[in-house]
Amino acid sequence: MTCNLREGSDLSSVDPVSSSIVPLFNPRTQIWQEHFRLDGVRLEGLSAEGRTTVEFLQLNSYERLAERSELAAAGRFPPVRSE
Repeated sequence: MTCNLREGSDLSSVDPVSSSIVPLFNPRTQIWQEHFRLDGVRLEGLSAEGRTTVEFLQLNSYERLAERSELAAAGRFPPVRSE
């Protein structure tokens, strides 16, 4: 996936709100719902880590929004969580 290639070995970036250096979201140690929410097909960062990750990985780029829109039209977005 393009966002994985963009991340590379980076572990942090600049929060677009506070201009502080913060770590990127880590799905192995952090809970998605505490850092992000969906607004239609747009991903919104709720925390400094969430905002920074959305910005750094360009998760709301035109291409990502188009992909999510197509998945939504096909009934495949948002994904169903398995617990």
